[in-house]
Amino acid sequence: MSKKNSFRLQPVLNYKTSLVDNLETEFAQLRALQKNEEEALAHLEEMVLAQTASLKHQQETGVINCTTIELHQKYLQFLHNHVERQKVRVAEARMQAEAKREELVKTMQDQKTLEKLKDRHRARELTELNRREARVVDDLVITRYAREGYSHA
Repeated sequence: MSKKNSFRLQPVLNYKTSLVDNLETEFAQLRALQKNEEEALAHLEEMVLAQTASLKHQQETGVINCTTIELHQKYLQFLHNHVERQKVRVAEARMQAEAKREELVKTMQDQKTLEKLKDRHRARELTELNRREARVVDDLVITRYAREGYSHA
């Protein structure tokens, strides 16, 4: 092998490797954000169900005035609006995570391609090295044979 790092695309492979590492970190952060947003949405939906059940229970017990009903309904409307905003945030987080995942997959494919090229390059260098060694051995054998042949004659 002529040089230790004779693979010309090694800097590109190094860059792709570091890019994959960074993208994996970013993707993990986006997935965590998405999970947090989904948990917040689930919590809000639980609050809506609890508030609805509370209002229904108070109506069934019989003693409830219009002001209380109106306050419950306003609070429920506030919660519904908050749920809708949270659904938008969940969708945005999901889209960001999916976009980062696609970018990560493409970069990983590029990295794998470069690694395959590097492996082929190493195989070619090894084949060339073996050929050179075989030529040297052949030359040594021919030289030895010639010396021994001349000395017997």
